[in-house]
Amino acid sequence: MPSREQRAATNVRAALGAARVECELTELARGIDGYSATFQMGMVTHVESGVDEAVVEDEPPTPALSELIRRVQAVFAGMT
Repeated sequence: MPSREQRAATNVRAALGAARVECELTELARGIDGYSATFQMGMVTHVESGVDEAVVEDEPPTPALSELIRRVQAVFAGMT
């Protein structure tokens, strides 16, 4: 059975794919203040920290996860 972190990473990757975002999730770690998610596009990385557990763990994906994906997409769009 997959761990909470593995299920959350699967949710984030599915949301990235559904939004057709070209970056990838390279790490998702749970800490005291929520999750820390590391995204990468080419040589550029971006970290979102303090992500609430419900944002990445809830199924089906929540509007909050879609908002996280939009934020990440905007970060990488600003770099091209």
